[in-house]
Amino acid sequence: MIGVKDENQLNSNIDKIISLRYTYVQKYELCMPFRRYFFKLKNPEVPLPNIIGFQDSDIDMGNHEDNFHIHMVKINSDFWIDQLLFRNYLRENHNARKEYESVKESLAKRDWNSINDYAEAKSDYIAKILEKARKFYISKL
Repeated sequence: MIGVKDENQLNSNIDKIISLRYTYVQKYELCMPFRRYFFKLKNPEVPLPNIIGFQDSDIDMGNHEDNFHIHMVKINSDFWIDQLLFRNYLRENHNARKEYESVKESLAKRDWNSINDYAEAKSDYIAKILEKARKFYISKL
């Protein structure tokens, strides 16, 4: 995750990240306008554009195996805070970390039409952990 101080920096950094051989998925801004999403494929020979735009609805991002992905968001936005809460809670809670690992391993064994389906399948569990993380950190205040 990359954090920027100002939302205007979201767009001004896109070309820099593309220059590192990442693909920018502009069309995901339709559901998350506060985030810029990038990925780098395992197989660099797969022909994809540098930018997958709003009009590129026929390109299925879920059928390619990626090595890395980047979420670029404003520092201290809700997305930023939630991601760090989730990460920190798993770091501090062995049982939650092992349970999440088990969920991911179980889901990874299934055949998925799309990696997006896999991500959706674990979203309820992530929401549950995030709620626990919020309560945990609020109780520490």
